[in-house]
Amino acid sequence: MVHESILRDFFLGKVDAQVLSRDIEGSRVITSQPGTLPVVSRNHIVDMGSDFEVSRANLVAVCNAFLTGSLKAGDVEFIGYALACSDRFRWDGDQDNTLATIINDWAAPEINYPLNVENIQRCRRWLEGTEKYPDRAEAAS
Repeated sequence: MVHESILRDFFLGKVDAQVLSRDIEGSRVITSQPGTLPVVSRNHIVDMGSDFEVSRANLVAVCNAFLTGSLKAGDVEFIGYALACSDRFRWDGDQDNTLATIINDWAAPEINYPLNVENIQRCRRWLEGTEKYPDRAEAAS
């Protein structure tokens, strides 16, 4: 089971990406037949006891860990899913639509952007504000 507290501690710099990746490992159980769509899975997440405000810097840390090979694409997807489904991780999507959108993008890469080096580099630029997040009409072309 993944522990929200481990993800929070990663964001705070108290644990490294390898600890987070090990915690994620095995927390998602695929229940559909291999090779069939849609992929059906059960995700096991242990809630933490208090709220945590997610920032762009937290997601940049995830991007950096992926780009250095410390996190895998499946880890980033699970982080997006855990954040999107959590009652304890908070952010204001009205104040920062890019942050909220990237979390949702990561949670469903089969619908949004595949989690590869090029797209995670783009996510980092979007989060750092050096590149504007594209309108969906622009992204589709």
